[in-house]
Amino acid sequence: MKSHVKRKVVAGVGAVAVIGAAFTTIQLTSAQSVVSTAVYTVDHIPPRTLIDESMVTEREVDAEALPPTAHIELEDVIGKYTPDGYGIAANSTIHNDFTLEQSEMPDEAILNLEAGEYAFPLLVDLETSLGNSILPGAHVDLYFTTTAIDDDGEEKPMLGKIASHLRVTSAKDSSTADVFVPESQITYDDEESSSNNSNALTQARLYTFAASSQEEQEVLTKANLLGSIIPVVSGSSYDEEIPESQQSLDSISQTREWISENFANVSGDFSLDSDSSDVDELLEELDLYVDEEEEDDDDDE
Repeated sequence: MKSHVKRKVVAGVGAVAVIGAAFTTIQLTSAQSVVSTAVYTVDHIPPRTLIDESMVTEREVDAEALPPTAHIELEDVIGKYTPDGYGIAANSTIHNDFTLEQSEMPDEAILNLEAGEYAFPLLVDLETSLGNSILPGAHVDLYFTTTAIDDDGEEKPMLGKIASHLRVTSAKDSSTADVFVPESQITYDDEESSSNNSNALTQARLYTFAASSQEEQEVLTKANLLGSIIPVVSGSSYDEEIPESQQSLDSISQTREWISENFANVSGDFSLDSDSSDVDELLEELDLYVDEEEEDDDDDE
């Protein structure tokens, strides 16, 4: 009799344990089906827009209803851009494909400019890019070189510093793609391609620099038309401020003064209604004048 009662008690305790375990499992499964947060838009976000904290919010959602590409934390989207041509509707989740880092934007060189800065583009090659060694964010000095005629009428090479500590805002190859892609944005098919990544860099062909003023941008453009501009790096290329050793403006002023004196500036005083003799004189200064006799000879040929 006692053994029979004992068996009933053991069976009852086992049944309670099974029910308790099942209940606990159900509760845990239910809790695991809810993600803590997901990022939603507050209102419509237009294309090419920098996302700030006022445009997004966090909401609790069911994990099964959340797409795997959706952002779940605000810090994942704040400070990023929406792509060109693609906005995000109001009250929508934000996905990885619709947020870009500033470095991924096609107009990165312009977005990197600060207030009052002007973009100055410069074509480079293997030598002037130091073999792809000048990266965006570095600072360089720019030197102007050309052939000048001295007082005796002899041609002599000229070299002068024209700008100091200009920031590089972008480096593009011949197909306008970024030469230096951040490691976080690179995807690899296998480990071998990852190890060979350094060999996959394309040659830099166009650098964009941040001129500190419109006047500086104009004198750089004039210099580029009169001769050549060479970027030069130094041990302070990654310093934010110009070192005291490079703050002397004497050589820069002399170079810019020579450029201004030798550049034919077409002002508002010139028009198509000007006297023909004035037009001929201007064309000769610009080396665009074509002698009528030479033109006739070309026609006869």
